[in-house]
Amino acid sequence: MPPPDLEPVQKGVQHLLTVARSTGDLRGVRARHFEGCSDGVYWHYPVACLAAHPATVLTRFGYLEHEVTRAALHTCRHLFDPSEGFSCMVIDDSLQPACFMTVPKVLKAFLAVPPAARTAQDRRLIEQMVRLLKRFRLDRYVARDSRAWLEWAHEATAEQRREAKPKWLAAGRAEPRHRKPGWMRFSFPHSYNSDLLEVVLLIGEARASYDEVIEEGLQLILSKRGKDGMWRMVGGLNGKMHADLDRKGAPSPWITYRALLAFKRFGLLEV
Repeated sequence: MPPPDLEPVQKGVQHLLTVARSTGDLRGVRARHFEGCSDGVYWHYPVACLAAHPATVLTRFGYLEHEVTRAALHTCRHLFDPSEGFSCMVIDDSLQPACFMTVPKVLKAFLAVPPAARTAQDRRLIEQMVRLLKRFRLDRYVARDSRAWLEWAHEATAEQRREAKPKWLAAGRAEPRHRKPGWMRFSFPHSYNSDLLEVVLLIGEARASYDEVIEEGLQLILSKRGKDGMWRMVGGLNGKMHADLDRKGAPSPWITYRALLAFKRFGLLEV
């Protein structure tokens, strides 16, 4: 991490603090998920993943006690459903009951809070998110009939989708869940989406107890290791940043380091 007092870092931090917006000012469809949350903040879109990212940055650079950081974490708490994930205006148009993809992002934000500074509410939320990740075996959260829903929803209006979604879910068309294929395409850094490697790393950072779910996740990570002992970058944000960290498809020191760290966090580096 760069020094907090580095001028470009401070410019970025001040920008985040300046452009944060109050959830109390939301109106119309954007306000649907924020009833009773007038003291939260958001950036650009009122969704949990885009509140968690700035909260992580602000916390890591020494602004945990700033009112904007605290409000961003409050936004995440407000939107959380321990049984499915995070309520979200974007996910409303899908067959997913809630946004599971956001769980790792919010978990990262709360793990950025130093353990001594975490409230009982923070600790409980971390435990609930780890439990939820394990419930869906880390990446088995995609609704069974998502493809059929997308084909139907493409021709439907927003009102028709809102009316039909509860009926599809009540009919059991989300179960059984299946794996998110994209989460096996390891990358670094990430955008709003995660991958299995990031999920296992975060669960390890949360000091979750080792069990068969984590073992399965680590074995899946190990299966992606090349004969040269390295892991390749398959996903990634190449072409979307000022500079590319790795060549897509090539062995990656970044991914390899993160994979080894995942095993280390569970005392299994010798594997």
